[in-house]
Amino acid sequence: RWKGSWDHDQKGLPGGLVLDAHLEAISDIDFFKEFENVFDRNTNRQVYSYATATRGWGNHTLLLKLDRRETYTTSTDKILLQQVPKAELRFRPLNLFGTPLAFSYQARFNLFSVDKGGEYKGTYGRGDLYPVLSYSLSSLPWLSFTPSAGYRMTYYTKTLLPGQVLDGDAFLRRYLFLGAQAAGPRFSRLFTLGERKFKHLVEPTAQYTQYASLADASVPVADENDSITARREMRYALVNRVLMKTASGSSEVLLFEVAQRVSLDNDQPLTRVTEGGVAETSQRGPLDLALRINPSSALFLDTRLAINAVTGRWDALTFLSN
Repeated sequence: RWKGSWDHDQKGLPGGLVLDAHLEAISDIDFFKEFENVFDRNTNRQVYSYATATRGWGNHTLLLKLDRRETYTTSTDKILLQQVPKAELRFRPLNLFGTPLAFSYQARFNLFSVDKGGEYKGTYGRGDLYPVLSYSLSSLPWLSFTPSAGYRMTYYTKTLLPGQVLDGDAFLRRYLFLGAQAAGPRFSRLFTLGERKFKHLVEPTAQYTQYASLADASVPVADENDSITARREMRYALVNRVLMKTASGSSEVLLFEVAQRVSLDNDQPLTRVTEGGVAETSQRGPLDLALRINPSSALFLDTRLAINAVTGRWDALTFLSN
C-alpha cells in the first residue's frame, strides 16, 4: 500500500504566469484512515490533484486550472469530477467616472468530465458571465453601506434528464442578483507585545442577498455556482482581526468570526432535522465559527465549526494546518 504526492511552485513563466501544482495518488482510500496521524487527513475521503496558472494586471486576474477530484463513498466506490480545463477572468471593482458607482465582473469557462455512477457521466461545458454594479453610500472610515445589483448568465451544453441522465439539451440559465452589505461601526485598539506592534479590529457586518431566477432547469451540479436557487436571506457576522505591523505595512495574524444566515422566505428554511420521525425546521442556518491563525509563513492553522440551529450539536468540523 502506498501514497505519493508532489508539489511545485514556479514564477517567471511566459506571459507573467505563476504556476502552482499539487499531484496526489494513493493505492486505496483507507490508507488515510490507517496510516495518517493528522485529524484532517485521517478522516479524508478525497484524492485531489490540480495545476493552476495565474496572472494579475491592473484590475484583472486570470486563472487557468486543471484538476481531478475523486470522492470515495465507500472503500471502492467513488465520484469523479475533473476540470479539463477551467479558465476564469475576474475584474475587481472599478469606480466609474470618479463616482462611488463601481463595476466588476467574472467570466468563466469550464469543461467538466464527471462520473457519479449510472447514467450520470460524461463531458459537458459551462460558460458563465456575471457583471455587477455597486454603489458606496458612506464615506466614513468606520462605517460602510454598499448596495449592489448583478445579472448572471450561465450556459450549459448538457442538462439532466429524469433519472439523473446527463444527456439533456443545452440550456441558458439566467437570474438577477440584488444585495446590500453594511459593515461597522468598527472598533480598534493598538497594543504591543515585546517589540511587535499589533492592531485589534472588531467589526459587525450584515449582508442581504436576493436571487431572482429568470429561467431554470435541472442542471448538473459541479460547484456552488450550480446550486444557487431563487431566495432571500440575511447573513450576520462579528469579525475579530489582529494585524501585525510589518516593514511593508501590516499582515493578518489572527481572525475569529462568528456568523449565521437567516432565510427571509417562510417556505425555504435553511435547516431541516428529522429525529424520531419528527421533522423540525429553522429559518436560521448553522452557527458558523471560524478561527484562522497565521503568525508566520511557517505556521498556519484554519479551523471551522458549524453548529446545527435546531439540535445545537455540531454538524461539521474542518481543520487545516501546515
